[in-house]
Amino acid sequence: ICLAKMSQPTFRAIFDHIALWVVDLDVSTRFYRDIICLPPIPEPFHDNKHAWFSIGPKVQLHIVSGAEKAVPHEKGVHIGLAINHFDEFLAKLDHHQISYEDWEGNQKSFTKRV
Repeated sequence: ICLAKMSQPTFRAIFDHIALWVVDLDVSTRFYRDIICLPPIPEPFHDNKHAWFSIGPKVQLHIVSGAEKAVPHEKGVHIGLAINHFDEFLAKLDHHQISYEDWEGNQKSFTKRV
């Protein structure tokens, strides 16, 4: 039960950012900037360990270096982004030899969500 329903809250939680811990900041930055085409935004640390991107109005993706190895995860754990000109996007993935698959695991296929 949400306690906010029991009394009038003086605070409100809104989605602000998601952080991904990565092995190679340069590779990850190039992927999100050059392949996904997310616009970079200033990050306050200036320590060569962070890259920030806008992923929507007042919502950010923070890439943070420091992971020792890539950790496999389930497909259910993902970031969902809407892509216009989807065929052009798939061609870009193919051109850069970036693999993708649908929910069942079929290579170079996708699951239409909407």
